[in-house]
Amino acid sequence: MAKSKPEPEQKHITPGRVAFMDGRGELPMLEVITEWSTAGIYLHGAHVTHFKKKDEAPLLFLSQCSRFGQGEPIRGGIPIIFPWFGPREGLPQHGFARLKTWELKEFAPAPDGSVTVRFCLPDCPEASAFPPFTAEYIVTVNASLTLQLVVTNTSREETFNFENCLHTYLEVGDIAGVSKAGSKGLAISTRSPISLKRFKPRTPFELPRKWTAFT
Repeated sequence: MAKSKPEPEQKHITPGRVAFMDGRGELPMLEVITEWSTAGIYLHGAHVTHFKKKDEAPLLFLSQCSRFGQGEPIRGGIPIIFPWFGPREGLPQHGFARLKTWELKEFAPAPDGSVTVRFCLPDCPEASAFPPFTAEYIVTVNASLTLQLVVTNTSREETFNFENCLHTYLEVGDIAGVSKAGSKGLAISTRSPISLKRFKPRTPFELPRKWTAFT
């Protein structure tokens, strides 16, 4: 008599969850908790300020100088730079997205234990200088942190030119243990040069002839 093949053991995964709370400066924030990690996200700027895997050090650096107030950028974490990078006369540096309270559109725990949170940049007077557009920010938390900024030009006639980046600040315990790769052949220009004399990585890397960076 043939023996039936045993069913593979199903691994139990604890569902992810989202907690709403008042953060620093009484700004509203979300704490996303999964089986593998936790993350903190402020509605102010849709700013991810914290990500930590279990039994590991925090991934993100957060400055003690952050003021956590309306109209003030949070320093550290992952600010959303949009729709321009750097200074503009009479306008806030790095755009207005990081200064606005984003709307929470959805949070969705998935069967695999991950949690996805979706934010939308609200209408604001500063946006009127650009063609009509929408900006959504999608944060997925599980064993890793995945971020998506989705910008849609809703105008049928105008071109929407913008600049953006997710300006990540990483927590570095020992600068001597940091290595750099992938910069060979890049042409990088900026406002002011920085010195690399104190930067001594463990593994050698090549720099382009001219290397400067924002300070």
